[in-house]
Amino acid sequence: MLTPFLDSPIDSVFEYRANQQLRQEVENAIKNVTIDLKTETIEKGRPYTLKIMKTQKEYERLLKQWNEDKSLLHQLKNVNGFVLGS
Repeated sequence: MLTPFLDSPIDSVFEYRANQQLRQEVENAIKNVTIDLKTETIEKGRPYTLKIMKTQKEYERLLKQWNEDKSLLHQLKNVNGFVLGS
């Protein structure tokens, strides 16, 4: 059900209107896997809507790690006279 949404480079929000049991099953499935999604229940109308939003938490975590590694390499270069790329 979520594959087209997850594969889309354009779509960032998916709204799933269903009864509570079905919404809860989808929400639990999302929470049980490592994926950059957050959920929110929209309590307007019946049945309620599970709003699923893409996030960039993993990208931000990897970018932070890369910047820390880059800083450590720069410090290593300054301490040891190490030349990158040689």
